[in-house]
Amino acid sequence: MTETIHHGHSSLEYRDTPWDSRVLGVPTNEVMRVVDSGDSAELRALLAALEDECARRSIGLTVTRVAATRIAVRCALEERGFRYVETSLNLARGRRWPMPVSVPQELLDKIEVRRARADDLDGLRTIAADDFHFGRFFEDPQISAESARTRNYNWIGDLVRDGRVDVCLAKTCLVGFMAHSRTTSVTDLLLGGVAERYSHLALPFWAKEIASIHEDGVETIRTNVSAASIGVMNLYTALGFRFTEALVGFHKHRS
Repeated sequence: MTETIHHGHSSLEYRDTPWDSRVLGVPTNEVMRVVDSGDSAELRALLAALEDECARRSIGLTVTRVAATRIAVRCALEERGFRYVETSLNLARGRRWPMPVSVPQELLDKIEVRRARADDLDGLRTIAADDFHFGRFFEDPQISAESARTRNYNWIGDLVRDGRVDVCLAKTCLVGFMAHSRTTSVTDLLLGGVAERYSHLALPFWAKEIASIHEDGVETIRTNVSAASIGVMNLYTALGFRFTEALVGFHKHRS
């Protein structure tokens, strides 16, 4: 559930993140949105009120992402003890946009894509925990690599239970997955990857997944990718995605 703090014409929305608390062992939350009227005093008051609420509830970690262009908000966060951890980019592609690359048919024929089943879960958790290296937890030097892996391990389990995951098979071997959240017009790609030794199959897998989503009538596919993940960035641009926004990630750890 999202809570809102108001001050003058500015506001701040935040929510608890029990999936992060489960990993770190302390209460955690996320600032989802800051509406800034341009009054720096209002912005400082919002963040002070958030800090009071976090102190009252013993919040150990607050995370947020803000547009890179919002300099005033970024400065106010840093003044309140938030520290930069990552840059990420929002990407999107439309149903009628051209595909810049032609995926060889022999690669497409090597794979099968289907919805994940309960018996896929162990293999999915292995990929999610072992073959990801970027993202807000992985890039925070105050969070251990083991905690970042555990977060992914837990997350893919939750997504499979919600029926949001497609898997990629090569000769019946599970090699990758894509988790998504769909509406009739927009699909968000939440978490996706392939085992490192099958990285050559990422392109045909993504291409099949994207084609299937658009064939279902979905107009827009969106995702967010760490700027440090150069290979994944190149993959999405090869498949016709365009950059829409740069985001700066901040974390505040409290002892």
